[in-house]
Amino acid sequence: MEEFLQTLHTTSESTEELLYNAERFKALLNEKNENEKKSLIELKEENEKLKTELQKEEEWAKCVAHDVISDEESFKIGMLKAIWELSRFDTNIKDMIEEDVPNLLIEYLSSESNHEILASCLGILGNIAAIEEFRKILVDKYTTCIGQAIKIAKNILDASEDCLIDARESISYLSNISMEKFMANMIVQCGTLETVAYSINKFEENDTFVDLLVQLATNLLNNTDKHPIEECDMLKQSLMSLKTKTKQMISLITLI
Repeated sequence: MEEFLQTLHTTSESTEELLYNAERFKALLNEKNENEKKSLIELKEENEKLKTELQKEEEWAKCVAHDVISDEESFKIGMLKAIWELSRFDTNIKDMIEEDVPNLLIEYLSSESNHEILASCLGILGNIAAIEEFRKILVDKYTTCIGQAIKIAKNILDASEDCLIDARESISYLSNISMEKFMANMIVQCGTLETVAYSINKFEENDTFVDLLVQLATNLLNNTDKHPIEECDMLKQSLMSLKTKTKQMISLITLI
């Protein structure tokens, strides 16, 4: 009998422990379910937040796209950023850019009146072939643009020989000059006294333009140490051949 009571007592304790563990397990399970439910709610909220942010990004992108078309600086900065970002991740990206982007720019911007931005884009890309092709397509309308594009490209390409050749050839198309100061700067910044001499002969009838070239060439000679003797001789001959010579021209001849 005592054994039976002892067994019954042990069984009772085991049952109580089992019930306790069952209740504890149930509580833990409920807690787990609540945590999972809470996590799901938080995840859903996070997804909604991301969705909202994505919608904002899309709206922002639309605004930027509009600004790219309407705002000059946004377009220029956008092009620079895009090229820079691409080049960071792909060492071969420059080849792709040179082959594809200028043609797309030409196609898209050929109807635009903003020569400076188009010139900047072409020049920044440094693609002489694209500039040359663009010049052939829109010679009359975009002479100013092409001149600036060549100037920018030359600076980027560190005065490559091909660029200088293009620069000199392009001067032939600059017969209708409405921005003498800009064009004179472009020609002088293209860097060679030979180009300046060629331009003086080409635009001899345009006194204002020739005077600007002489002024800028004087500054160039004063601020740089060495120039090829052949180029100096060419510039001197161009100045000597002018029918009328100003004091500044005579001073430049003496300086050379």
